[in-house]
Amino acid sequence: MTLSRPNRATALLVFVGTFLTYAALTPGTIAGMGYTSEEMHSGDSIMAALQARLSGRPALPIKLSRNGFLPVVLDLPFQAAGKRIVSEDFILSMEPMLDTALLVTILFVWLRKLTSPGLAVCLALSAAFGTLLWPYAYIGLETKQSLFLLLSAYLALEGRPIQSFGRAIVFGLCCALAIGSKANGLMLLPAVTYLAYAQFREGWRQRLPFALTTLAVAGTLSFANSAARAQYYLASGVTTFVQFRSTMIDSVFQYLGSLIGLFGSPTKGLLLYAPLILLSLYAVPCAWRVRRDLTLFVLLTVGGLVGGFALVAYYADETWGARYLHSCVAPLVLLIGASRSRFSWRDAAMIPLTALGVVISFLGAFYYYGNMHAASIRAGENNLAELVGDANWNQITFNARLFAIWWESPPGPVLWTPTQRWMWEIPPDAPPAKTINLAEWAQPQSLLLRSWNLPRKGYLAVGWVLLLLAGLIGPTMLVIAGLWCRPPPDVADRPVADLLKKIEAVAKLPVRVLIPVLAGGIFLGLIFGYWVHSPVWQAPASVPTGSPASSIVTPKLTVPPGQAAVGYLDMVDDKTVISVAGGNQVQLSGWAACTDPASPLAEVEVLVDGRPVTNATLSRPRPDVGAAYNRPDFNNSGWQADFSAKGIKAGTHQLSARPTCTNGESATLPAFQLIVRGE
Repeated sequence: MTLSRPNRATALLVFVGTFLTYAALTPGTIAGMGYTSEEMHSGDSIMAALQARLSGRPALPIKLSRNGFLPVVLDLPFQAAGKRIVSEDFILSMEPMLDTALLVTILFVWLRKLTSPGLAVCLALSAAFGTLLWPYAYIGLETKQSLFLLLSAYLALEGRPIQSFGRAIVFGLCCALAIGSKANGLMLLPAVTYLAYAQFREGWRQRLPFALTTLAVAGTLSFANSAARAQYYLASGVTTFVQFRSTMIDSVFQYLGSLIGLFGSPTKGLLLYAPLILLSLYAVPCAWRVRRDLTLFVLLTVGGLVGGFALVAYYADETWGARYLHSCVAPLVLLIGASRSRFSWRDAAMIPLTALGVVISFLGAFYYYGNMHAASIRAGENNLAELVGDANWNQITFNARLFAIWWESPPGPVLWTPTQRWMWEIPPDAPPAKTINLAEWAQPQSLLLRSWNLPRKGYLAVGWVLLLLAGLIGPTMLVIAGLWCRPPPDVADRPVADLLKKIEAVAKLPVRVLIPVLAGGIFLGLIFGYWVHSPVWQAPASVPTGSPASSIVTPKLTVPPGQAAVGYLDMVDDKTVISVAGGNQVQLSGWAACTDPASPLAEVEVLVDGRPVTNATLSRPRPDVGAAYNRPDFNNSGWQADFSAKGIKAGTHQLSARPTCTNGESATLPAFQLIVRGE
């Protein structure tokens, strides 16, 4: 079954509209998201090795990442483009948004074959903005695996039977990327194996060469990627198995609790961060009767991930919500579409669940997930047990507090003390609770909002206008996609006339639809009103500017006049000396920022005795720098770099860094000593 021309146009509207809407709130950086900096370093080393080979120079060893080389290869086009346009970090931040927009589009195309056009659009957009897909379009973790898992499933269960070597290779590549994009790919092996079986089970004797081709491509790439991943851990002195075994549970009862917690945890459960998924649980029996092959794939996917991560002592981390179940979201939404031929009044629960999901996902997309982690470090409560199970560190309520502070803009610090509820009596040696200033983390991560009141020129002005246009055009395209789902044949070539008919139809909705819609709206309004006036939403009382605590936001440092950039290298053990054995890697970090807000930082070169040896990865979070200078644009001024000491003579050398702004101005940071010992 192929989509008609109007439905192809709707799919294009969904893809472009979703991407533009995501782009409107982009942070413009990805370097501080999880292990993405590690993969950027790996990609840079691959490109450097290729350039060295092409120019006949000896190539340095390629740096491996914990997920192998497959996800890094997908990053290379974006990294190469970023070296010529704006910055590598900025261009690479577009990739997870494109991945997620493409995921939503495939979801819509598949839903369109399962249910009515209107319900297909509603479910696809509900998944795009009412689940954790939205925040992770900026975080960047899990998006590749989720995309290629769904694409593999679509090719296997909805695509035509594979009868060419080209399509067999493409299917094998998708399966390999679904398994190899993440270290948890082994948990998806049952689901991917079933997809291969479902594709080739009919007429397998005639199509055996194509099946073997798919198996060879998927198996070879997966094995090679696993070997690269094992090499990464061996370089750290452990094996992959030992690394996994160190994180496992030690009791079967903990396993049962984790099974429930992955779905129903009040701080990290999937149902909390994607409320729409609740309908999927009720859809399983009906979907099993209608599409048994699809339902079996979804159950294998969910069972593999939930069963696998329940073996881990902590089934979540400091990132947003149920990160490890990201790949389950789109398949579970498919079950809802498979169980319903069209939207009816019985599905009214979908409206409040989607609305609640949009509010929650907006809070996750509005703030950098590391803000809460940084706050927990400041409060001395950053262990996994508290981040996963302590209500004080529920990311939804924490981000709601930050949003209230940003919205109200109090003049001074906003102090908050995490509550400690002891059972009966406080232990005599219990450390006192620490008070932190939430205003330090209230700045949203959106590049558009962060630069709203800053002077704009050059790249910043052009980018700001483009992001603003994306925020206007993207939602408009999604509204049109919702109205223009499937034009009747007599108006297939007249979309304007079809839009008018759709609008007219909306105005004449039957009472059985209007009543649940109005009831759901009133219910959500009451909940939102209570939330706004409850302590969860309200910002803690701010401290007057003249009080002693106001020194938290008072600038401690000032930018030297006439200096294009400021920054410093991070000290090692409170010393400005870095010592390394010859041939080993030198790892360093620091911060750098351009003093002109209209000319942001373009690159940071690491210098040894004045010679550039490598470029640093930019945009690491440094809220302490922003607070010290009272410059919100300095909040992501951190950088990290590493290079090999091979070829550097033993002895003492000058180690420094040179930040360069987009207007071409640069400065050299204060130098450290680099001591290279004999090999």
